[in-house]
Amino acid sequence: MLQAADLTIRLHPDDDVVIARLEIPAGTMLTKENVRAAVRVPAGHKIAVRAVDKGKPVHRYNQIIGFATQPIAPGDHVHVHNVAMGDFQRDYAFSSLAKPTDFVSEPATFMGIVRADGRVATRNYIGVISTVNCSAAVSKWVAEAFKGDALKALMREPRFMGARPLFVGDDLTDEHGFAAVASLGGAGILVGPARETEARYRLGSVAEAATWLRAAAG
Repeated sequence: MLQAADLTIRLHPDDDVVIARLEIPAGTMLTKENVRAAVRVPAGHKIAVRAVDKGKPVHRYNQIIGFATQPIAPGDHVHVHNVAMGDFQRDYAFSSLAKPTDFVSEPATFMGIVRADGRVATRNYIGVISTVNCSAAVSKWVAEAFKGDALKALMREPRFMGARPLFVGDDLTDEHGFAAVASLGGAGILVGPARETEARYRLGSVAEAATWLRAAAG
């Protein structure tokens, strides 16, 4: 027997209908609603959970979505065969359900930056993602080109001007970054096996790179 808890979605406590998450055979008991499906109901369609008289409004999201064109019983399939649009008076009571914000006593913080004009922000990260295999090489070339350009743009910021940049990388897409730091008087550090590279230095593994970074920061 299908378990009703997994079959329907209720969008509002006052709704006249619930939504079938999957096809519901006739006779299935919707235990959460205490209603038995009178007919087969397709996935995504509505099932009545209370009686609606002919001419009365049908509610979903606690909003009127139409009017019953015939009596609707609990468990009935609710669709265009028994619901139609109709004219009715609307109450434009804007923000009638608004609730005041309950602010925390100690505001939350985040890791961000302070702009020159005093505004705060977070860093943006650009992700280059290939959605199909045939564009993987193009995505790699785009990422490769941006690493060097992004580094040069970063070093033009006032707080970094005059500093000596270091760029740590482990694959071929990092070569533009290695070349960029070299042009800025810095140095690239390749992580992994030796190969032809624009990097000036090399560390044998990620673990070795982590140890070096901790020592450099300390």
